[in-house]
Amino acid sequence: MTKEQLEKANEINRKIEVLRGFRYDPEFVYMKLTIGEKSLDLSSFQDLKDLILGYLSDKTAELEKQLEEL
Repeated sequence: MTKEQLEKANEINRKIEVLRGFRYDPEFVYMKLTIGEKSLDLSSFQDLKDLILGYLSDKTAELEKQLEEL
């Protein structure tokens, strides 16, 4: 593995850990999206929460595949 590949693998690994940490955080149930002064409580919007969790899962799988290919 070259130095560049190792750096790329480390970068992908960091992203995977962030996504996994967020996805499995029990506080996610109470998560709020905040933009400026406005806030949206996800516990009131299960479909939006499911969409975000689905994205996190798909993105994690994509990054894991990239890591394997290195």
